[in-house]
Amino acid sequence: MDSLNQHELKHLIAPQEGVHVSMFMPLESEPDKLKKNQIRLQNLMKQGRQMVTAEDFLPPDVTRPDWDAFFQPVAELTADNPYTGDNSPGMAEQGLALFLGPERHHIYHLPLSFDEGIVVGPRFHITPLLPLLDENGRFYLLTLSQNQVRLWHGTRLSLEPVDVPNLPAGADAALSLEDPERELQFHTSTTSGVTPADGGDRPAVFHGHDANTDKKDTMLRYFREVNKALQNVLTDEEAPLILAAVEYAWPIYKEANTYFYLLDEGIAGNPEHLNRQELHTRAWNLMRRHLEKTRQSVNEQYQSVAGTEKTSELLTEIVPAAAYGRIDTLFVNEQAHQLGSFNYSTGEVEIAEADDFACEDLVNLVAASTLQNGGKVYAFQPDEMPTDANLAAIFRYVS
Repeated sequence: MDSLNQHELKHLIAPQEGVHVSMFMPLESEPDKLKKNQIRLQNLMKQGRQMVTAEDFLPPDVTRPDWDAFFQPVAELTADNPYTGDNSPGMAEQGLALFLGPERHHIYHLPLSFDEGIVVGPRFHITPLLPLLDENGRFYLLTLSQNQVRLWHGTRLSLEPVDVPNLPAGADAALSLEDPERELQFHTSTTSGVTPADGGDRPAVFHGHDANTDKKDTMLRYFREVNKALQNVLTDEEAPLILAAVEYAWPIYKEANTYFYLLDEGIAGNPEHLNRQELHTRAWNLMRRHLEKTRQSVNEQYQSVAGTEKTSELLTEIVPAAAYGRIDTLFVNEQAHQLGSFNYSTGEVEIAEADDFACEDLVNLVAASTLQNGGKVYAFQPDEMPTDANLAAIFRYVS
């Protein structure tokens, strides 16, 4: 299965001519309900084939591939029931998303439940993924100690290990220390503080806990090797990175770090003493607070310029602005959709009622175009939107 990160997303939304089929379905994980997964997927594949082969659905100028080969990845998956992975508490996969396109396909098991549905059009339909793709849910966790280094990818419901090429196994592996007297000893005499209200550890804000000069130099060399390896994965990413390490290691790692989105708060203590579920719980508590601050900040940012030429809530203005790379920040109602078409040459937007290949979801077009052009997209429930409109945009510049 494909892993869904920023690099994978950019590949997914890259424009390509031809037929694009997007399928979504919830996943059953109870043993007595697993057969439903297979039935749902078979029905979606059947529906997709009926749509693309229906008379007059595809325009004459659209290439028609070998449909058996086109749908082969789905056919193979229907024979691979059950569609489940790690079902430990808080880690269960809840939804399946499949994307079939010209000479490419992507299959994702995700910690997000989807309404069952299929979309056929000139690009992949990504709006159901927005709660996971934007900054409002994804994060990375780096667990760092003398003996072990691991990178994790997390969401509200999951925490999965990430394979990082050339990531050192520990300090000795990174530096091949010759003098055993200079081996790092990661320990802490301070506790992170239990907060009775939530029963968990208070997040540590790392600053100032300096080690002696020799140890700091050795740790800095180690952390630079870790940071160097992480760039293989984190390049082009914008998800927050949380550090789990003893407190005095934080300012030293911060000196070695080159990833812009490292959070100021982290998990204090030796992460080797925490299991996966404990790491996820503590990391998500930090992320939840970070997201609340971020949402409040971007909402205030929008309110400060709302009603000016710097913003718009009109679909007919937002679609061309997204296509031409003018949108800095986009707010999307997760439940919104609007069929229509957009002419890149003239900038004209047409609203449509008919569901055919020539028409597409303009909300999806706006989200994909904004992301493709480096803008930020925030997906909100209707009552969380900073406005009553389904879309709102802050422009990079006034035309």
